[in-house]
Amino acid sequence: MKIVFVSGSVRSDSQSRKVTDYLAGRLNDAMEVKIVDLNEHRLPLYDDSTDGPWQEIWGPIENELMSADGFVVVSPEWDGMFSVGLHNMFHYVTKTKNHVMAHKPVMLVGVSDGMGGAYPIAQLKAIGAKNTHYVVSPEGLRISKVKEVLVNGEIVVDGVRERADYSLKVLVEYAKALKQVRDSDIIDFKKFGSGV
Repeated sequence: MKIVFVSGSVRSDSQSRKVTDYLAGRLNDAMEVKIVDLNEHRLPLYDDSTDGPWQEIWGPIENELMSADGFVVVSPEWDGMFSVGLHNMFHYVTKTKNHVMAHKPVMLVGVSDGMGGAYPIAQLKAIGAKNTHYVVSPEGLRISKVKEVLVNGEIVVDGVRERADYSLKVLVEYAKALKQVRDSDIIDFKKFGSGV
């Protein structure tokens, strides 16, 4: 089983990446874990062109997403919104038509320096899943005041740490269950390529 973590911040030394590293380290050794950091893999602004340098950057990301059984998507909250890096990546996911996230579970994580963190989760539930066809796990994680919660690479608040571990366990079970859906012959992207 492979879980891909997407660190949605395009800032260097981001709190989102620190949260991503922490969460990735919480999965057991039997899991294959990969991290896609959108700061390290800067996708050009999506513009519908069919060729160009974007293919060299997108190709490795697409391969990681394609081979995943589930995802943890970590977004900072900037001005009450999820990150522009994730928004841009979802255009690539949708428009390249390989359905790399389709019918795979996603654990959503919102990160904020202040009291926020809920808006990115709400937005990713509302619009992120439409054409990517990803399935939102009902168990996510909001980390407000991240610099007080994540100290020296560890979550120091018991309730947040317990919620993180629980949410990851639920994600793994959804990943196992949704494999049956992906392996079935019911999926018809030719007729139903866009979500509702």
